[in-house]
Amino acid sequence: MTNTSYNYGIYAYCDKITDTIVYIGKDSNINTNQRNKHHMASSNYNDQTINRILQDNLPRYDYMILKSNLSSVEEMDYWEQTLIGRFNPIFNFTNGGDGVGGYRKTRTNETGILHVGIRKNSKLKQGFCYRYEYRTKTKTYEFHSIDIRKLEQRVKNEGLGWVIVDKEKAEQTYGC
Repeated sequence: MTNTSYNYGIYAYCDKITDTIVYIGKDSNINTNQRNKHHMASSNYNDQTINRILQDNLPRYDYMILKSNLSSVEEMDYWEQTLIGRFNPIFNFTNGGDGVGGYRKTRTNETGILHVGIRKNSKLKQGFCYRYEYRTKTKTYEFHSIDIRKLEQRVKNEGLGWVIVDKEKAEQTYGC
């Protein structure tokens, strides 16, 4: 389906600290950056997890156009899925193309905190520890702690992101 009144394209957000693409999306009006404006509008804060992440960490992420002048919605969906598959961005929770292929597994399900999971360990008195794992193109960061607050401090001391993506689960994790 070709429509000449639109300028279909693909955009991304890049983490300035780790120099990695963290989110890829599509925009039917890429020349006006409509989706970027949507993500950044305070009225859309709770619409998508990516909106909260971007708005809570404004200086950390750069917006960039990856592809423009695509000829159709189908071509735009194809490139979104292809680029998500190639870069595996940490904040894309589907395979793209309006969620075609379903949800991708994330590490936020247990704790509500991005990259933080719970690892069972019968040797520990409480039976588990918290684990932070984050990979860039060149390095893997992995930290463990039985205390979620100490883990948070260690991650922040390394200059890495500590992002709450589910406030209710995170509050349970912190014991609030």
